[in-house]
Amino acid sequence: MSGHDAAPAIVRGLTYIRSVQLPDGSLSGRSSVSPRPFKSQITYHTTFTPALILGCLSRVSEAMDIRIPLASWLINQRSPSWSFNYWARTSKEYATMRYPDDLDDTFCALSSLYQHDSEQVNADVLGSVVRLLIACESKVGGPYRTWLATEDSDPVWHDIDVAVNSNIAYFLRLVAEPLPNVTAYLEKTIVQGTFTSPYYPDAAPLLYYLARAYRGPQEQLLAAHIRKQPVATPLHTALVISSLTELGHYAELGPAVSKLRGWQLADGSWPAEAYCIDPARRGKTFYHGSKALTTAFAIEALSRYNQHRPLAVPSTPRSTASRPVTAAIDIAIAATKDLQEPLHSHTVSTLETTAAGDDTQEIVGIPYMFTKSLAERPILPEQLLAQLGAANLFGWLAYTIYDNFLDDEGDPALLSVANIGLRRSLEGFLQALPTHQGFQQLVHTTFDRIDAANAWEVAHCRFAIQDNAIIIGTLPRYGTRMKLAERSLGHTLGPMAILCSIGYPPHSTEAKAIHTMLTHYLIARQLNDDLHDWEQDMRRGHVSYVVQTICAALHLSPGEYDLDELTHKAQRQFWHHSLLKLCDRTEQHIATARAAATASGVLVPKGPIMQLLDNLTAIVEHTRSEQTKAEQFLNAYRKN
Repeated sequence: MSGHDAAPAIVRGLTYIRSVQLPDGSLSGRSSVSPRPFKSQITYHTTFTPALILGCLSRVSEAMDIRIPLASWLINQRSPSWSFNYWARTSKEYATMRYPDDLDDTFCALSSLYQHDSEQVNADVLGSVVRLLIACESKVGGPYRTWLATEDSDPVWHDIDVAVNSNIAYFLRLVAEPLPNVTAYLEKTIVQGTFTSPYYPDAAPLLYYLARAYRGPQEQLLAAHIRKQPVATPLHTALVISSLTELGHYAELGPAVSKLRGWQLADGSWPAEAYCIDPARRGKTFYHGSKALTTAFAIEALSRYNQHRPLAVPSTPRSTASRPVTAAIDIAIAATKDLQEPLHSHTVSTLETTAAGDDTQEIVGIPYMFTKSLAERPILPEQLLAQLGAANLFGWLAYTIYDNFLDDEGDPALLSVANIGLRRSLEGFLQALPTHQGFQQLVHTTFDRIDAANAWEVAHCRFAIQDNAIIIGTLPRYGTRMKLAERSLGHTLGPMAILCSIGYPPHSTEAKAIHTMLTHYLIARQLNDDLHDWEQDMRRGHVSYVVQTICAALHLSPGEYDLDELTHKAQRQFWHHSLLKLCDRTEQHIATARAAATASGVLVPKGPIMQLLDNLTAIVEHTRSEQTKAEQFLNAYRKN
């Protein structure tokens, strides 16, 4: 049984959670007098377990039917000021075992709701959140006390806890930016290595929270602390996997993933374990957990690992792909049959992973999408479309592996796979229209431009990183941003081949307009990717267009800079100034692509190709909305 093929385990786990989800959308928890073995003695109805489960499943699209009623139930548990209590407000314990509302439950719930659907945490909610934080400040800007209690209440309600402040910091990371005092508090905890809380039985949940919340110079030390955690139980193993993937460490996790999958029970669940501490009974400590909660953490871990697994790992079956896409993948796999082992197996598994990772099936399916978008639908041989799809799949395989090498993360074992991919891509495009001289020349020119773009990026877009310092040199000049498209120009060749086959050679007005449209689409797509990855790029010394824009706005002269200080300045510059300008530029390229598509006269206005542009527009609009929320939150905090 492969430790990497996690999709079936995820499906079985979701089936179990559906089976125990209550009619109102919530899920109950259990309380045990013993943390290990965990023996379910009391059933509790809390907001904490449902909030954690929603957070775990918030990135799992297959769980939407679980998430929607769960989120609806959770929203109904809020107070008028948007605080949450440990107990569900309809539970008997809410009346008989009263606790004040607290920031741990509150910010776990808010983070989960925000990740599930950010529109549910609007400007009014953020204003309420600001007031909650200010009410619990130990000093201006934090750290924060746990309980929403009055100043004259018993000192037991005035504690400051690392788990609670980690969950606050995580929410702030999602909607705005962490506050310096809270970050300093978390950093001190990491340096001291003291991971204790009166609300949790061990360090694993605290490290999980810290991995989500903290970004700074002690990330590697935090990762080292996490690696020391025992992976002797399903819950601890799931928490370690999620924590390390959150910090960008996933190549080492294959054995832990295999172990976690092996613990899955016949009903699809993972065993209940002690996650947090419940109210004591007759002087005895009780522990809270449930099979559903452990299962949710296991699903999160497997899902995170699947999203970041090494390229050579086999992925989900191709049975879910459309018939034309499957035909293209079959052609690509057939083109590897003469390769010797282990190159053959590595290439096939990488092809399948590349195809499976393309949710929209755009990589393999763009020839079909383009054909369906033509105003006059030509009847083209399916073999031609499949061959073009296979050639594009090989091209993206090579692009992805080479990109990892350019990012200093390449796996040497996959270099030969990338070389095979590049050759098969070139051969596939050339053989698609072997007698069309115009297309043959376009293929060679395109591959030359791809190679030149890779060489330019290595030469101009890398700054040295030494001992947490970045050596800034001359910023690269991206000009009209055409270089953002050139490394992935192979993506244009499928549509261009189709135009050539129906009578529009590369030099025709129609083909030039389509090439312009596709080029500006690629620029906009790359800009969108860079907008979300810029901080990681900067910390690796990679000067993407977004990093270059931020550095130029900061007027950095050549020299050595402390990486953490520079990143903090860059965060402020990005959120308050650069982000909206970069969104504007992305939209300009989308608009140019739309205008070129219209000018070509060969595309229908609502076809699949135009839908790609619509999808990008929606992403940019969402990014603008998130920036607006962040500004509203920060302005409300400053005002208060």
